Amino acid sequence: MNMLYPGDAMASDARPPLASPPSHARRGWDRLRRLPRSLIACVVAPTLVAALYYGLIASGQYVAEARFAVRSSEPVASDLLGTLTGIPGQGGSSQDSYAVRDYILSREGFEAISQHLDVRAIFRRNGTDWLSRLGADAPIEDVIEYWAQMIDVIFEPATGISTLRVRAFSPEDAQTLATALLTEGELLVNRLSERARRDALSFAEAEVERAEQRLTEARRQLTEFRNQRQMLDPARAAEGRLGLVASLEGEVSRAQAELSTLRSYMHASAAPIVSLESRIGALKDQIRVEERKLASRQANGSELMSTVVADYERVSGEHGFAERAYLSALTGLEAARAEALRQSRYLVSFVQPRLPEDATRPRRLLAIVTVFCSACVVWALGALGVAAIKDHSGWV
Repeated sequence: MNMLYPGDAMASDARPPLASPPSHARRGWDRLRRLPRSLIACVVAPTLVAALYYGLIASGQYVAEARFAVRSSEPVASDLLGTLTGIPGQGGSSQDSYAVRDYILSREGFEAISQHLDVRAIFRRNGTDWLSRLGADAPIEDVIEYWAQMIDVIFEPATGISTLRVRAFSPEDAQTLATALLTEGELLVNRLSERARRDALSFAEAEVERAEQRLTEARRQLTEFRNQRQMLDPARAAEGRLGLVASLEGEVSRAQAELSTLRSYMHASAAPIVSLESRIGALKDQIRVEERKLASRQANGSELMSTVVADYERVSGEHGFAERAYLSALTGLEAARAEALRQSRYLVSFVQPRLPEDATRPRRLLAIVTVFCSACVVWALGALGVAAIKDHSGWV
């Protein structure tokens, strides 16, 4: 039997009563209070704000997608790099695809779309959260930056296919904007193709006009030369006279040979010999006359025949060269026209924008996780930096 003493009773009375176990909320709050304030400020608070915004406030964005390609009727030239890598060369079509992408994202593209659609009103729909919507009085620079965030154009050089994605706060707006952008891209490609054809043709036409002017001037100089010298073709006239002199000299040679034969068995006063000598003399006189014509001056006494022929050859040569240049320019013009028609480019949209059914942006869970991870990295880097500074300075 256990005996109780007065001291034991007093001791038992002095014992504190057993405390009730803390609740789960109390334990969670105690753990939160034990966390560093920097962790709460840098990680917990931003994550809660992101969860609140993306979970309850952020407006859903609908994405309309289209695919297109810029094609050309000219054959694609294969190069060594394309042969080795297996990637076909795109040439001018690739450049036009990049041009379409930059045009769609530029201020010119935005203003072209704004002529048909109220783009500012589309991105300021009622019910859109204030952080996602476009500001009412935003300057054009901020509008273009916002426009580039809502429009995405991806070009694949390997296939030559461009993907257009348009985000808006309603399915109808997303589809309408995507369709309008495809139309503007097609108009741009048509303008680029027309400009290339016009430039090629204008250069060829300018060459033809220049060659025609040169030919006209050469013809004028040739006509003026003939009128001044009163000779249609001095070169041919000189050639004719030279030919006549040569023919006369040939007759003289034959007559002299015949005269030598007759003198071998006839007297010098014989009639055949006298007649042949007279004929030879007449031929020589005719040769001297023709030679004087070749070496004499013109009727006006200003130029020698040789000078006239030289001037005529210069003018005639210029005329012939001008004719050949004109024919070459005409051939180049026809080739430029055929090449311009062959190198026409056009935009082919093989995936039309459809009406989206679900708001796929923003990616809420991914955005919250991204904010949490980024905040953890920032807090960890800051904590390491502070610890290093304290350790280096000897702080406790």
